[in-house]
Amino acid sequence: MQSRPLLKPPPRLLPVAKRMTIALGILASDGVAIAADSQETYGDMTKGFALKIHSAMTQTSIHSMVNSAVAITGAGSSAYLDAITYEILQGFDKHQDTDLDAFSKHLKECVEDFHARHVTPLPAHLAREIWVIVGAQIEGKSAMWSTDVSTVQPSLGFAAVGTGANFARMALHNRVVGRMNAEAAALLAILGVERAKQYDSYCGKDTTVTFLKNNLAFTVPPYEVTAANDLFERYAGIEYGAFLYALGKESLDDGQRPQRLTRLLRKLRGDFTTLAARLLTHNP
Repeated sequence: MQSRPLLKPPPRLLPVAKRMTIALGILASDGVAIAADSQETYGDMTKGFALKIHSAMTQTSIHSMVNSAVAITGAGSSAYLDAITYEILQGFDKHQDTDLDAFSKHLKECVEDFHARHVTPLPAHLAREIWVIVGAQIEGKSAMWSTDVSTVQPSLGFAAVGTGANFARMALHNRVVGRMNAEAAALLAILGVERAKQYDSYCGKDTTVTFLKNNLAFTVPPYEVTAANDLFERYAGIEYGAFLYALGKESLDDGQRPQRLTRLLRKLRGDFTTLAARLLTHNP
């Protein structure tokens, strides 16, 4: 009896590394804050570590005639995000744009060209999706953009991409104000990322933050991120105490509760202000 040939299993594509993530940006009065988590997902289960914010500044080039800085983050296919980020940074270094309009024009050309060469030609079963947030500061003037497929749109205050974007939006709703400086925006960005990590399993690991100010790119050290989280936890406790008082819940110290809450808020305000100022002392 002739043996039957073994059937070959159908070919399977290797899992693609995806940044199913939280990445966000806040446009401040004097700069831009960019923040993200650092978890990368392979397939459905495997989770790894990835740095999702890349920045550059002309201060590092002795030949530059303009003072500017840029920071980039995003969500989607890892290889494609890294590739488009590299091309945007190359363009930043090559063009040395002297104003935001010129930078915006070159950014749009870069994104459109990248999609035409690398994304559009792919068959449906190999389709790759990427979303990018770009912040730039040129000679003290700041702007932020976000992409959707091959389109680039200016962001007027806040932008978030990735699976945790809605959680970040809920956390920062009505908290992003126009007169906020870049250091305060960096602290608020930490809150947005932490809330996304709390409620979305695809977001995790470390929170990373870069903010642009004075035409420089400042990276927030991990221990300052921890310090900010501690302050937000203290604020949550104060907010809860104020809520109970407003509800009329009886307490032994009702007569002293308003004064105590005021003292706690003043102390917290001072600690937040001190932390925000400290962020500028770390070398870009």
